[in-house]
Amino acid sequence: MLHVQDPTSLKSLRVSVYSTDAGVQGQGVVTYVQPGLDGVWRGKVFVPAQASQGWRVVNAAGLTYQWRHYTDGVADQDAANQGIAGFITAHGGDGSGAWLGFAYGCDGNPFYLDGLQVETAKSSKTYDFEAFATSTKFENDKKTPKKITIIAGKRLPLTAELRKRFEGTGMAGQLKIQSRKLSEKKWGTVARPKVGSSGNYDFKVRPFVSSALKLSYAGTTAYEASSRLLTILVRPFVTGGFVNATVTKGHSFTLRGRILPARHAGITLQRWAGTHWVSIKKGSTGNDGRYSIGAVSTKVGRSYWRITVAPGGGNIAGKSPWQKLKTVAPPTGGGGTPPPPPPSDDPPPPPADDPPPPPPPTH
Repeated sequence: MLHVQDPTSLKSLRVSVYSTDAGVQGQGVVTYVQPGLDGVWRGKVFVPAQASQGWRVVNAAGLTYQWRHYTDGVADQDAANQGIAGFITAHGGDGSGAWLGFAYGCDGNPFYLDGLQVETAKSSKTYDFEAFATSTKFENDKKTPKKITIIAGKRLPLTAELRKRFEGTGMAGQLKIQSRKLSEKKWGTVARPKVGSSGNYDFKVRPFVSSALKLSYAGTTAYEASSRLLTILVRPFVTGGFVNATVTKGHSFTLRGRILPARHAGITLQRWAGTHWVSIKKGSTGNDGRYSIGAVSTKVGRSYWRITVAPGGGNIAGKSPWQKLKTVAPPTGGGGTPPPPPPSDDPPPPPADDPPPPPPPTH
């Protein structure tokens, strides 16, 4: 409640109320000490209930209040229903003033209050409990994640969103989008879009190393500032293929490819064992990101192979799409009919690469 020195000239007693449901009920309340009379007068009036969720402004200055007098906390007399200014004028005038305010929450419904304003003939004051809350978010594929993992070279579509926090509706305002590599501390500005009532700004990024994006709204006198961070983890783009996709048992095969962004990196050749990947051999790429690694094929049939890349250079660990290798039996000498091949015990193919890699980056 707020102390008002001259309540007899009250013009406005307003507050902004937000309810998440219809039917939220509140009261206007007054405490007044009549000159020359012990105790206090207390006035109250029910303000109209919220018809729907959302913000609205309640003005209780012109409503008719119920009045009851208390001495030592005990009710001892009632007065006729009357407005604030008229009642105080009829009961001795301003005197030491009055305490005015609102009461919400007695009905158990959730609510938010802001912008309490009292205006009299002598003064006008607004008490801003806090500005209306806002929220900023990055949206991708109808989700608002805090972390996304992509492959280097992929264009990532994003929507920067500015919302009224409680309503969830879009609002107009000036946004700022900044970015930085995770390995750095300094932010650089990507864009300063001014959004309309939808609150949306569509854009794309194409990071080649793990990065962070920051969306911020500076706020106004009416709306709070807000910000949101998005971490983008970037895997290297990895290609790989066999020099020859068919090999004779006991002979070696070679898998060649490249990682981008190019760097010297540790790699591991892996074989699919039917339910999991098994590491067979370690190697490394050149400074240009190219690699060549191989092993001896020891079993006739189909097998599946891939390369994994150690994290580094601003990228998290990566992998190549798996490749199928066919191993055939060595030729046999002499005549006669060769024995039939044994039943196949080839492992089933590994799961499909998810997501499939994008087109290779250009650098």
